[in-house]
Amino acid sequence: MCFSVLLNVSRTEAIDFAINLYVKSYSHNLADDYYDNMIDPILSEMTVAQLVSLIDGSDKNSQIYDRRKFTGSSFRIKEALRKKILTSTIVHTQILIVNQ
Repeated sequence: MCFSVLLNVSRTEAIDFAINLYVKSYSHNLADDYYDNMIDPILSEMTVAQLVSLIDGSDKNSQIYDRRKFTGSSFRIKEALRKKILTSTIVHTQILIVNQ
């Protein structure tokens, strides 16, 4: 995603901005566009906290959770969170083993 460079903000701030736009979508079409063009391409780059924020915001906005594509996008978000937690757990376990 290029807008982090264009706006001269950190990658974290750019991702937070994209999440904020998405969770405040005021129409089904806008939610679809934001998800397809801004959220889905960067799911793997989000932190656990950002993914949780994305899920929480999605669950509170009917323009998101009532849209036709929500089942698929919700699955992808939760899968990204699962992978992030699993990876974090594996890395943490490896650090504990090395430090013993």
